Amino acid sequence: MPRPVTSPRPARRKVKEAAVPTDVLPPKTLPLRELLRHPLKVKQLIAAGHEVRITDHGKPLWRISDDGGAAPQPTASGLYGSDDEFWDEVLKVPPASPSLLGVLSESRR
Repeated sequence: MPRPVTSPRPARRKVKEAAVPTDVLPPKTLPLRELLRHPLKVKQLIAAGHEVRITDHGKPLWRISDDGGAAPQPTASGLYGSDDEFWDEVLKVPPASPSLLGVLSESRR
């Protein structure tokens, strides 16, 4: 039986690579589980200049990258200033009259 005539394979086109700046590394996509199991690996990727995209079941959650700025420096008390300011404001607010503990205990009765 004669072989069917097939057309020759089409020539592969050369794909031009997009000009990627050398200082920007391609983003890495990691599942949330990887972040939880190996946080130092993620931290090393970020320190190396990669943008890390964290996903959960394929849905994007976060994009983490190094902004290139200096790390915040601790104040004289050993704490970071922005956190101190935040908690000072939070603690100035008087507690709510029905406490959360009271509401929960009432709902369980």
